[in-house]
Amino acid sequence: MFSQSQLPDQRLARYDHVIIHVTATPPNRNLDDKDVDAMHRQRGFSGCGYNALIKRDGSWLDSDDGFVTRPIGRQGAHVGGCGPGWNGRSFGVSLVGGVDKDNRPEFNMTAEQMTTLARGIFMFMELHPKDASEITVMGHRDLIKQTNAAVKKACPCFDAIPWWESQVLDEDLIAGGGGGTPVDLPPVWTVKTGDTLSGISRSAGVPIATILALNPAISDPDKIKKGMDIRLA
Repeated sequence: MFSQSQLPDQRLARYDHVIIHVTATPPNRNLDDKDVDAMHRQRGFSGCGYNALIKRDGSWLDSDDGFVTRPIGRQGAHVGGCGPGWNGRSFGVSLVGGVDKDNRPEFNMTAEQMTTLARGIFMFMELHPKDASEITVMGHRDLIKQTNAAVKKACPCFDAIPWWESQVLDEDLIAGGGGGTPVDLPPVWTVKTGDTLSGISRSAGVPIATILALNPAISDPDKIKKGMDIRLA
C-alpha cells in the first residue's frame, strides 16, 4: 500500500481529490487488477483507469506493489465525464462490488474492504506533500453532482462524504484518548423521523463502515426507514 521510501511522496502532489468508485460487479465476482485492466481496455482505455483497487478480501492493489493499476502519480481514467482536468487531479480508488445479481446498485462491500479503504486514504493523506485539509474525499456520484455532469451513476453506491467524515471523527477520538461507543448508548438504535446513517454515526461515535458491517440488511445507506433497529455494537 503505497511506497514509503520518500516522505512526502511528490507523486501525489498533482491530486487534490480522492474519488471513491465501485467496479459495478456483483459480490460473487472477486475481480483483481488484471480483470479490471481488461475491462477498461475493452472500453478503449490504455489500461486500468484506477490508481488503486480493493478486492473483496480487503487487499489493496496498486502499482507500487507491481499490480496493473494506473501508476501512482499518473493521470487516471475514471472521472472523464465530469469535465476537463478532473482525471489529472483526482486519485481514483475502486472497491470490487457495488451491484446485485440483477445489476442494480447495492452496498455490498465487505467490512474488510471498508477498513482498507479508510487505511489507504489516511496513508494517502500522510504521504501527501500538502496538508490533509486541502484534500477532498468524495464518491464518484458526488463529483458528478458537483460538476453537473451529463452521466448519471450511483457509484460508489453509498454516501462517501459522511462516511469519510465519520472516519476522520473516529481517528480524532482515538488520538484524543476517546473513541468507541459511549457506555450509556444502547446497543441498538431505533430510527426516528429525520435520522440519517451519517447522523447516527456521529451521535453514536461509531464509524459508518462498522454500522454497515453490523447491519448487512441495510442495502442502501441513504435509505433507512423509521422504526428500523440498527445495531451499534
